[in-house]
Amino acid sequence: MAQEVFAGPEANGYAIGVAADILVKGDSSGAGLLQAVRDREEWDAWTRTSASEALAEAGLAEEAVAMARLVFSDEEADEYDLRRAAKSAILADSSSITEFVDMASAMKADTHAEIALKATTLMALQVKDPAEGLVLSLALNAQIGQQQLRAVLAEATSMGGSRLAARLAEALNHADAPDMNRFVVADSLAAAGYLSLASGLWCDLLLSTAVPPSDSLRVLSRLLNTGNRHRALEKLREALSAPDVGPASYVRLRSLLAWASLSKFESDEHSPS
Repeated sequence: MAQEVFAGPEANGYAIGVAADILVKGDSSGAGLLQAVRDREEWDAWTRTSASEALAEAGLAEEAVAMARLVFSDEEADEYDLRRAAKSAILADSSSITEFVDMASAMKADTHAEIALKATTLMALQVKDPAEGLVLSLALNAQIGQQQLRAVLAEATSMGGSRLAARLAEALNHADAPDMNRFVVADSLAAAGYLSLASGLWCDLLLSTAVPPSDSLRVLSRLLNTGNRHRALEKLREALSAPDVGPASYVRLRSLLAWASLSKFESDEHSPS
């Protein structure tokens, strides 16, 4: 049955993975799995990735690495396919990491999508410096869409850890950084657990005169909802007391201060008032 599933052209990557697991359990030598791989005629990036993982787990190192190479040469492979293929190849043969790092480093980076794909692939291979540089370039690019930036940050922050989080916060904490990108980065940092770094960016956005009033309220809500009411009040009062604050900015800041002072959130009980 597993052989039939594996050979079926309609079998997707998930089905291939399940069938491969059954084949390996039935024959620990991996001979049945290897034969199934040889008999299958139709492949795509997902099915090749699943096969590479199964071959690596079965101890068929040469075949696992060869299948992973095919994933990297597939223009339809996404970041999920590439990460899994690289990990399976390295699991099968740790010496292959240099080859896969070279392939990832040679990936195109002309469009936002290509940069994101290259960054997350390098990140998965632990090539952190160039990967982080690519992520930062996207975070500072005013032309990138918010949804696309959120997606790459979700992937990158889950792999990049505190070092990437700190670099993102530092890079976006400048007046010339696109405000909406700062908003997206702050939200992404908060979602990844770096709330202190996120709140710093939110506070900067709260005081930015370039941010539309509706977005200023969104930023303030983020701060209030995460227990940063006191910090928001402090920043707003400091800005209002600045000698160079203009009439329009004064009115906006006073409105935000009133909202921050009067609004109540459950998180307030955990923060100083």
